[in-house]
Amino acid sequence: MDFTFGSLGFDCKTSSVAYQHDVSDAQAKFADLAADAYLVSIWATPDPDAGVTLPELVRRLEDRLVDVGEFEKRLLRTGYRHAHTSTYTNQFTVLHASWFPIDRVPRVRGFDPGVTNVRYTMQLDPTQALPVEDVRAILERVFRS
Repeated sequence: MDFTFGSLGFDCKTSSVAYQHDVSDAQAKFADLAADAYLVSIWATPDPDAGVTLPELVRRLEDRLVDVGEFEKRLLRTGYRHAHTSTYTNQFTVLHASWFPIDRVPRVRGFDPGVTNVRYTMQLDPTQALPVEDVRAILERVFRS
């Protein structure tokens, strides 16, 4: 999970193709969690005129977080390095974000012993996304606490 709050868990995936994400079997372990978990599917496109760079998004998040240390650890695990911010020059604009309950997210549920490091592309069904009102209710629950 990228973010947790009590029993809530959020895993965020970003892609340049709507509702499509490349994942590994290790990344798909989020579906085994007992938490009230969601995959947040973010569709973004390059936008050199009005878009935002990754370092800018990181800074915006850090400005809002209580526990920046944990966020930094997770950034490091993804390969992000503050020392390389000058190399993250691409600008993106978010076109759409959808929330999916984990049990509605397609995944490979098993494979033969000895098979490791499986990677696959999942195609989410937009009709399985939560309605905006449900997402608002979840966020209100988080920010009310």
